[in-house]
Amino acid sequence: EDGQWAGDYGGPHFLLPGFVIAAYITSSGKLTKAMPAAYWRAAEAYLRNHQQEDGGWGTHLESPSTMFCSALNYVALRLVGAPMDD
Repeated sequence: EDGQWAGDYGGPHFLLPGFVIAAYITSSGKLTKAMPAAYWRAAEAYLRNHQQEDGGWGTHLESPSTMFCSALNYVALRLVGAPMDD
């Protein structure tokens, strides 16, 4: 009805954080100006679901954790509202 198909993204772990960071900057720190809060909660759930056992993120679903993607995804989680000590 609305022109989209739901499905697992399953791709690189550096694109969603880039979107979150860009939305944060362009919305003057108020993400809900860019998209409804439910979308940001879904983004947080996606990031948490794909976090590795060691606490980091790889460049894609099947790669080991890298510093690059771990840093990007951590920043994205913080911007969508995850607490610092979580």
